[in-house]
Amino acid sequence: MCALGADEREGIVDILGVLAGGDRRSIGRVPEIVSFVLRNPEHLPVLIEGMEVDDEVVRMRCADAAEKISISRPDLFTPFRLQLLELAQTSVQQELRWHLAQMLPRVGLDTNQRNAGVQLLLEYLKDKSRIVATSSMSALFEFAQQDRQLLPRLRTILEHFAAEGSASVIVQRACSRDWVRLITDSLRCLTP
Repeated sequence: MCALGADEREGIVDILGVLAGGDRRSIGRVPEIVSFVLRNPEHLPVLIEGMEVDDEVVRMRCADAAEKISISRPDLFTPFRLQLLELAQTSVQQELRWHLAQMLPRVGLDTNQRNAGVQLLLEYLKDKSRIVATSSMSALFEFAQQDRQLLPRLRTILEHFAAEGSASVIVQRACSRDWVRLITDSLRCLTP
């Protein structure tokens, strides 16, 4: 991975320019931007704003970088919670949808925002992109760990996917063994 160079030392980095070019099959220089923004969090707003630019490659890479940053520093996203939720509600680009789905449970949504996020993720389960659906199921499991009252709803969802024969695929892709164990044990407790 190439360093951003002298411009970074001067604090001048054209984040959107660095992320431009190529096509959606490539992450480009996302890892460099992730490292840069983690060292210089004051540049995070550029990534958030970049998710709304006209260039679909830049939008995707901004979302990818932001999602990666949210893993280790979810606290940085507190001022952007509502903006991320609104973006998730309006975005039609599949790459944005799957990255935003993964971010929503991490950014500390309040109760009303979380309810809106859960409703949105339930809609995302119907997305034609399997990655969007998988990311949404994973995010729903994360929300359920934060709020156990969601478990009965998840049971219904899992039963629906089981009836379609796709539950195992989605659960295997979306969840670590811990998630599967959490949901399985929780659902067992809910069974009469």
